[in-house]
Amino acid sequence: MTRDSRLDKIRRSLLLGPQSVESLASGLGISPSTVRRDLALLEKAGGVIRTHGGAVIRPEGESSLAERESVAAAAKLAIGRLAAELVAEGSRVLLGAGTTVEAVARMLATTKDLTVFTDSLPVMGILGPRPNIDLYAVGGRFRHLSASFFGPAAEKFVSAITVDHVFVSGDAIDAQRGVSERSAEQASLKAAMMRAGGSVYVVADGSKAGAPSPAGWWTAPPTGWTLVTDTSATDAALEPFRHAGPTQILIAGRRA
Repeated sequence: MTRDSRLDKIRRSLLLGPQSVESLASGLGISPSTVRRDLALLEKAGGVIRTHGGAVIRPEGESSLAERESVAAAAKLAIGRLAAELVAEGSRVLLGAGTTVEAVARMLATTKDLTVFTDSLPVMGILGPRPNIDLYAVGGRFRHLSASFFGPAAEKFVSAITVDHVFVSGDAIDAQRGVSERSAEQASLKAAMMRAGGSVYVVADGSKAGAPSPAGWWTAPPTGWTLVTDTSATDAALEPFRHAGPTQILIAGRRA
């Protein structure tokens, strides 16, 4: 089987839904290492998104929240668990929108008495029923695709608070430019969040590290931020972050 034939077959398989490296290797009768090399080529060409242990087709437009929740689910839970360990009892925490931040919220929900501020409707749903969480909603204009609030009202609210920890994510993470967002308004809100004080953590699975921005709006974190990722982040992808950007890189399962 030629490389072009393999790539075409892999694309066709991914059109049916997310696939693991093992299932692709078994279905095509090739080795997992060959599948990984082919997925790297497809990702570089922009056709797929590699996930923890597999891949999915890259959507033509922005994917929905439900679609993003199925991508790298295990990696996000591992990141969420590690991130939650960084939060002390009684802390004031600001949680941004995104499925990786939702994983942080799930890990915080049953473990600590906290004061939490968030612009994310799913995070509100996770933490709202928890009596140990003093929850504040950051309101504004509602964005359906991300199920979150943004705009001047949200920025005004965030600019008036001070917190101990800030957790945000984005479509892509760059060592120097920071966190990518879909619009100028979202990027502006994220900047306000990262100015709210305390420790700033950017949580992102390995596929986001060094990935191209789908929209081109970037928000640079303040000096001293921390990248929290997982073991799917390759050494090549993390190398720029070790020389510029965060002062610390935490990897779920080990410390970089």
